[in-house]
Amino acid sequence: MRLFLPETAGAEDELRRKFALYVLGAMVSPTTMTGLKPSFIHAVKDVNRMRACNCAKLTLLFLHNGVRMYK
Repeated sequence: MRLFLPETAGAEDELRRKFALYVLGAMVSPTTMTGLKPSFIHAVKDVNRMRACNCAKLTLLFLHNGVRMYK
């Protein structure tokens, strides 16, 4: 039934981008900033390449950079 969502072309990719941005900003590499890092936007530009993202490596790099900046 398409009465409520007549124009849904691309909506699935948009939902994936928004969810990935939420996960990156809130769970993988949270900061005290209210916005997102510009590198996160570039990471979700191509939905097909998001599957190749290694979140564990991204988290490790984020923690490593935070410790290095703290010292």
